[in-house]
Amino acid sequence: MKITPKNIINNLLPMLVINSFGILMLIYMFEDYDNLYIISYLFLFFYSILPTLILTWNYYRKNHTIDLHLHKDEIEISYNTLNKKIIKIEKIESIKFIGPKNYFEKYNIRFSTFDNNYYVEIHLIDGSQIKLTSLLNQNLRNELYKIYSNLIYSYKYTSFPYLN
Repeated sequence: MKITPKNIINNLLPMLVINSFGILMLIYMFEDYDNLYIISYLFLFFYSILPTLILTWNYYRKNHTIDLHLHKDEIEISYNTLNKKIIKIEKIESIKFIGPKNYFEKYNIRFSTFDNNYYVEIHLIDGSQIKLTSLLNQNLRNELYKIYSNLIYSYKYTSFPYLN
């Protein structure tokens, strides 16, 4: 699993579609009220467009060099062609998913265009941790559950899953 242009487009597509429709509606509804149109657009920009772009850039910046391979008894993470890390399953203490509750609980109502962004913290027995983002694979959580069903999983809900 790698971050590809397709993953980035799939991450940004809901924001582009919803906001394009919203902008067209604003133009139609407020064609005679320029100030109200500008205020509505700024709300749309700061609530939807900007947070989605910030999270996508943040996730890309953190994981753009990673090539992730999930094997039955190990996780292989290649940071570049020379730097590879292999984590045996026995060395994993727990896996924590950090993101919006709407995504993890599969609520039908989405409150923002970045509800499908989350990241994963893999806590190792030696105290270190590895952070992987949903930009690598939107179904990363399901893949981990499917392959490593015997590990300990936990969730931390946050409205804006920014990765430090």
